[in-house]
Amino acid sequence: MKSRLLLAAAMLLSLPALAGRLTDADKLNQLKPGKTTAAQTVELLGKPNQENRSPDGRYAYMYEFDLPNQADPSQPSLQGVAALLFSTGNVLEDVQMFKKADAAKK
Repeated sequence: MKSRLLLAAAMLLSLPALAGRLTDADKLNQLKPGKTTAAQTVELLGKPNQENRSPDGRYAYMYEFDLPNQADPSQPSLQGVAALLFSTGNVLEDVQMFKKADAAKK
């Protein structure tokens, strides 16, 4: 599933800017693996840019992000794709962040 996520992240990054771009790190920090449901995620972050399903019933919501560089605000923002992985029970399992530069290398 990870190779499919990398491919989806690379494809999403090649698209023009889409609605639903994440710009608030605090919202991402509210997501709790093992507790946050898919419905709560959509309520908090909005509709994902893309949804990928695997044959085993798990799925991932893909969100494009453009977050301020909190370590050094004078530096460019951090851009990429957040892959939110959900179990068959619709509960968040993991959050994987792919920076734009990293996804382009894959």
